[in-house]
Amino acid sequence: MSVAVLIAAIWTIAGSPGVAAAVPRRSGTAALLIPATPPTVYVANYSSNNFSVVDLDTSVTQTVTPGGSSPEGGAVVLSPVSSLAYLMGGDEVEVLDRTTNTVVDTITVPGGQWLAEGDISDDGRWLYGADYIQGAVYKIDTVAPYAVTSYPVVAYPCTLMLDDDRNRLYVSSNSTNEIEIYDTTTMQQVPSSPVSLGTSSSYGISLTPDRTRILAALTGDVVVSINTTTYALTTLFTLPSGASPRRVLFSPDGGHVYTVGNAGEVWEHNASTYALEASVTAAGVNNVFRAAIDPRGTAIYLPGSGSTIVPIDLTTGSGSVLGTVGAGIPVAGSSWKNITVSVAAAPAAPTITNAVPGSGQVTLSFTDGLANGRAITGHTVSWPGGSQACPATSPCVVTGLSNRSYTFTLHATNAVGDSPESASRTVSLGAVPDPPTITAAVPGDGQATLRFRDGAANGSWITGHMANFAGGPVSCPSSPCVITGLVNGTGYTFTVQAMNAVGNSAESEPSAVVTPRKAPVLPGVPLRLAAIPGTTSVRVSFTEPSGTVPVTGYEVSVDGGEHWAQLANHEVTGLTPGTAYRVTVRAVGTEGAGPAATPVAVVTRLAAVGAPVATARTSSSTVRWNRADGAGITGYTVRANPGPAWCSTTAVDTDCVIGGTAGTAYTFTVTVRGKGGAISDPSKPSNQVTPATPGLPSRLPADAQPVLTTTKGKVASALRGQRMTLVGTGFAPWSTVRVVIYGKARLLATSVTDAQGRLTRQIVVPDELTLNQKHTLMAAGVDPDGVARRISMTFTAKG
Repeated sequence: MSVAVLIAAIWTIAGSPGVAAAVPRRSGTAALLIPATPPTVYVANYSSNNFSVVDLDTSVTQTVTPGGSSPEGGAVVLSPVSSLAYLMGGDEVEVLDRTTNTVVDTITVPGGQWLAEGDISDDGRWLYGADYIQGAVYKIDTVAPYAVTSYPVVAYPCTLMLDDDRNRLYVSSNSTNEIEIYDTTTMQQVPSSPVSLGTSSSYGISLTPDRTRILAALTGDVVVSINTTTYALTTLFTLPSGASPRRVLFSPDGGHVYTVGNAGEVWEHNASTYALEASVTAAGVNNVFRAAIDPRGTAIYLPGSGSTIVPIDLTTGSGSVLGTVGAGIPVAGSSWKNITVSVAAAPAAPTITNAVPGSGQVTLSFTDGLANGRAITGHTVSWPGGSQACPATSPCVVTGLSNRSYTFTLHATNAVGDSPESASRTVSLGAVPDPPTITAAVPGDGQATLRFRDGAANGSWITGHMANFAGGPVSCPSSPCVITGLVNGTGYTFTVQAMNAVGNSAESEPSAVVTPRKAPVLPGVPLRLAAIPGTTSVRVSFTEPSGTVPVTGYEVSVDGGEHWAQLANHEVTGLTPGTAYRVTVRAVGTEGAGPAATPVAVVTRLAAVGAPVATARTSSSTVRWNRADGAGITGYTVRANPGPAWCSTTAVDTDCVIGGTAGTAYTFTVTVRGKGGAISDPSKPSNQVTPATPGLPSRLPADAQPVLTTTKGKVASALRGQRMTLVGTGFAPWSTVRVVIYGKARLLATSVTDAQGRLTRQIVVPDELTLNQKHTLMAAGVDPDGVARRISMTFTAKG
């Protein structure tokens, strides 16, 4: 698995809650996504023939010694899809559970001597090991029984790297000046000849995060780039003489390249310009074989000269200094340390796989996602309004619930924190349903059609039905249920059971005896059905069905076809005002009723109120009426004639004020409104009234509010003869407003407000106004309650 894939996997893990890591110098914000749990360092010790697992979180170091006849410590490879680590020795691979740091299995590698390098496919299935001594690559199936296949490659392979995007395996050597490339499916070399590195060999190659280039650290003190499509080679930058670079690492955000020299030098280059930005030397480091970077980008780990690992803290660097070299971390062994770093994180989200409801409880089965380096210690199930702790393993029984529908999510917990919530699972809890009621059992030709009505679901949705009879049972999704395969002339009795997630209901009461017979010849379907509502009736119209079967009459249903009655004079009577119905019609012939037309929805009209009484007022009228009879009344709508003035009230208000134009005669009608969009016919018109014109006091009234303005705002002065557009609000909609000017009262304009009670009227400042004296404009009308409203604006007249 490439470095980019490992980083991407860890960033996915990092979506869990946790404390943000320290920010590496010049790194991107992606490093902050990973919880600040100290990492676990895996070290392969060639001289001691073992592995050290150093948990920097718990300060615990564990030694794992591979078995077999060749126990050398080699590569350490972390699975991208599980919490397993593969410790690759000589002729054995130890399978380590990273959550407990215990060996859980062993993979035998026949003929292996030292698997110095390794990588794993993105799906975690195929493990590859480069045998430095044998000059071979082993392809290992990680699914038991662990098939192992050996392929000869370049001599002394010291780097092995996968590119799953292109199904490619890259192998380099520290004794040849080339990189060999293999197709991971066929393990054939592509291209047919290796990629030449010129006069230098490479101890270490790395794949860029976007997988478009290979970066190779060459013994000639340069780092080169190889295009993964064309295999063209380009020199990126040159290191100091004698650097002997061994490894190329990338920052998690892909913005920086770190090159590690043989003696502990680390150079940081910009990944876009390849300009040198900083460097540091870790004293006491030599003979580097493999270095590792913390997946958060906070530290680089190098092999020390003794039994230590030397960390470089990248969060403390400044200027040209890359970071602070830390104290050595003790490990077993003293040479050829192959280092791999992982960061423990909160678990990945679990998956709820099943939910079995009961009465007041539910049993949730689940599978966990990645534990991410720390054992999962428990779970928490949550739902709107509650939560409950669950054990570390499936299943979880949630109790104390009501018999209703719940939506559950689940998260896992380890020592680092909580995982994200799982996908939700909705479950209905409760008891078995009440038994259904059979409403009709209609015979057919070798069949019967059952219609039934469900009883209470008792907290768990009804998912199906079962029809029981001699020769049954038969599954019925819903009503109606057609049961076929019956014998004509034989009488059948049916019962029906309802089913939910809890179980089956008791059986319904039995149906009447049904005797199948050959299908009668029936009329066709009435066409173009329409329904016109009245107050207690609905009048239907339709086109007679096509065909030659004689029609003897028609039947009508107002409940969508459950119950039928004879249709007379195309009218259904005896209905309830303001009620919704689903009306359908079917034709009846000598052998029975034919199929019904598609139901149409209709709401009967409410009963109208009597004629309202209107009283004229200034620029308005008061309209009163008697309260309507019947249930479901939601309000009233009053309309003026001529329009467009209207008002709307609640069910308890039986009067309203409507603005009007002074001098215009009006009548009013009232329409009753009800639930479901029901309305009545308009009432008879009220008596005729004529609103009066607003009075104009000879002097400016004390109650005139100074809120009159213009389209350009308040004006402090105006020229005589100037035109201005006055704006006033708060008047009754569609009411008359008069504009007057004081000192000496003079009517300037009469206007009618708009639907929002807003006055907009242009006036001309009179020429006879006294210059340099204050004058006041007043707009007089009524507010929406019919109360006098006067608003004013004072300005100084100018010449």
